[in-house]
Amino acid sequence: MKIFLLSVSFLFLFFGCQKSSTGINNSESQITLTTDKSFYVQSDTIKVTLRNNSDADIVFITRNGCMILHYQKYQNNGWSDILDLNNCPWKGPDVQKTLKPDDSFTQILEPGIFSSTGTFRLVVKLISPKQSAEKSDNGLNVFSNSFEIKKD
Repeated sequence: MKIFLLSVSFLFLFFGCQKSSTGINNSESQITLTTDKSFYVQSDTIKVTLRNNSDADIVFITRNGCMILHYQKYQNNGWSDILDLNNCPWKGPDVQKTLKPDDSFTQILEPGIFSSTGTFRLVVKLISPKQSAEKSDNGLNVFSNSFEIKKD
């Protein structure tokens, strides 16, 4: 019986301590990436908001004032790899933007940004303020709500 209780305790400890893919201070809801709707047609604009509800600054990359976003598509009962969205102009340097606690950053995605239909979610890669923009791969990924895009 003691071995059983010890085993159950170990399982709770092991699975309860896994790191989340979003959030700071162990709370997924502290940093959110949301779209204004859950359903779009390809000719719609998409309003995306990154909100920092944590008590710490967060840092992400912009280019010409545009938040660099990535995406995943839901297919074959799972999410694809993280893919580049190419939503920002290529000219201009990548610049770190700091989002203070209780602040937000809104980005508008132009119509037709997604060339296919289906279910998607957006991804923004946060970096630690001590990292350079070139080394942003070690940061934290924040995933948006899922949304559907259909033909016009």
